[in-house]
Amino acid sequence: LQNLKQQLDMNYQKLSKWRIIQKNLVHIQGFPKELNSEEILASQEYFGQYGKITNICLVPIKANRTYHSAYITYETEEQAAYCILAVDSIKIKNNLVRAFFGTTKYCSNFLCIF
Repeated sequence: LQNLKQQLDMNYQKLSKWRIIQKNLVHIQGFPKELNSEEILASQEYFGQYGKITNICLVPIKANRTYHSAYITYETEEQAAYCILAVDSIKIKNNLVRAFFGTTKYCSNFLCIF
């Protein structure tokens, strides 16, 4: 029984460090400070043109960072992929924008059942 508990603890520790790709979540980095607003990012001029956005989470700005980033959740995986293909490595107001699928950690409740 002790061996089983140790094995489960090791599995929990390993899985708790892994990140899972969320294919409807886009992490956008590098946009200029003028765009650091949920309304602007969701507009048809910017990221709203690629699909229906269900959530935007602006990443808090660190004092020494010159760029901004956000997590944008689209309704479908296809919309998120389209956004990434369209905006990764483009320049917006002289800022290089990077776009890639966002990730999340395993839910601790999920890990507890193992």
